[in-house]
Amino acid sequence: MTLGFYPGFLVAYIDCGESVVYVAAAVYLLGQMLTVISGAPRSFEPVYWVSFFLTSIAIHAKGGWMFWWLNRILAILSLSIILIYIIGAIGSADFDTYALMESSDNSDPWFRGGGMEFMRNLPLPCWFFVGVESINLACKDLALPKTKVPRGY
Repeated sequence: MTLGFYPGFLVAYIDCGESVVYVAAAVYLLGQMLTVISGAPRSFEPVYWVSFFLTSIAIHAKGGWMFWWLNRILAILSLSIILIYIIGAIGSADFDTYALMESSDNSDPWFRGGGMEFMRNLPLPCWFFVGVESINLACKDLALPKTKVPRGY
């Protein structure tokens, strides 16, 4: 049983808004990161935004092998960074220091720094799951997505 046209329209509208806000937030953060890395003044960030958008549009307009080749490279790079981080952090992992479940300051014992600190840091690990959403957007442009989408996805 369906809810009808109007609820479906609202869900689609909100999902579209989510995509727009997500891309804007991602580009904004990318501009901040590149500004810090390059040492450029903060007023230079819009140049990074426009450059990123133009590059993305060019890659999507070209499509085909270039899009999937770049996705493979970015997937390998992302996994490499995660593996380097995990391997590098193994020596510093100390459950008693960093994951202790006792509360010494009457704060929430489940989260270091309390629930508010957890919510403040929550967006950082969520970036790991972002790439999965791009698959359905790209698959609609392929005739045979089952055979064309890389196995990494």
